[in-house]
Amino acid sequence: SVVQDGANTSTRPSAPADEITFCPTPTDVESAIASLGSRKAHGPDGITAELWSAGGLPACLMLHSVVHKLAVTQQWPWRWKGGRLAPLWKRKGDSRACDNSRGLLISDHAAKVPRSLIKQQIQPGLEKLLPRSQYGGTTGGGTDFPAHIMRLMIELSVVGSKSVALLFL
Repeated sequence: SVVQDGANTSTRPSAPADEITFCPTPTDVESAIASLGSRKAHGPDGITAELWSAGGLPACLMLHSVVHKLAVTQQWPWRWKGGRLAPLWKRKGDSRACDNSRGLLISDHAAKVPRSLIKQQIQPGLEKLLPRSQYGGTTGGGTDFPAHIMRLMIELSVVGSKSVALLFL
């Protein structure tokens, strides 16, 4: 672990069970930096995930101070909002045609660290609240199966000359 040898590794303050607190330690930030994907495009700031990882303790502590300020002020840095939109070819048809690509939002790797820390904290409680019918945005809740079911329902309605309505909530 990079965050050792006298660095601030204090434990999180205790909070009531119904209160959510966001107070990551430098070790949490170090783990989030380590989990950044390598060989990914850099965001508008031009800093790659490999550079954050290679920054070691100084980079970790610097980013921890930003994350701590974010937690205290509950204000997201305006430079981390949005990102750079890049076209991504769907590998179908002519790669130069706009209909054959989709937009891919490329954001700063530094912004991904607090996002992953927040998601890590709220995910267990969120999964308890979501219904089993929730697809997308949850662990193990991909959207392929529901898409196949909807397509099958449409095909069956066409074959049986029946009307079908799909409702997305």
